[in-house]
Amino acid sequence: MEFCVRVALRRGGMVHDIGKVAVPEHILLKAGPLDPVERRLMEAHTVTGEHICAPLKSFRQVLPIIRWHHERQDGSGYPDRLRGDAVPLTARILQTADLFDALTTDRPYRRALPQEQAFATMHEEVRRGWWDGALVDALEAMLGDAPALVASPAKAERTRLRELVQSA
Repeated sequence: MEFCVRVALRRGGMVHDIGKVAVPEHILLKAGPLDPVERRLMEAHTVTGEHICAPLKSFRQVLPIIRWHHERQDGSGYPDRLRGDAVPLTARILQTADLFDALTTDRPYRRALPQEQAFATMHEEVRRGWWDGALVDALEAMLGDAPALVASPAKAERTRLRELVQSA
């Protein structure tokens, strides 16, 4: 992978959710489902994050990651309902790692899933048309090549994912 794409992914991995600074904490930490107003505020974090980072010339290739990391392959994501290859590859790569991280980390509304169950969930969502199946397969293969990671806690998995993105 070329240098500037790796740098964009590394930076995107660190700041993709920066727009959540504009989301009230009670929404971020809510244990139950979001109501329509709360959902709109949460979904706005991608556009807010893009606006926060837009003045940074060195972030030009990071902006698509920030804005579109919640798009879905079938067009049901947000903020722009992009579909298929209209979702930039860098956003899809970050989205795949972010999804795995979200599933394998405790959340206010559910406990972390084991790695195998997280991938089963991800593959089911690929069948629904949400994610790039080739990227889910690639991540699963990379983690399968790291046997120590399989028995590790979620924090170690996130650290290894960051390392994989940085070395890509």
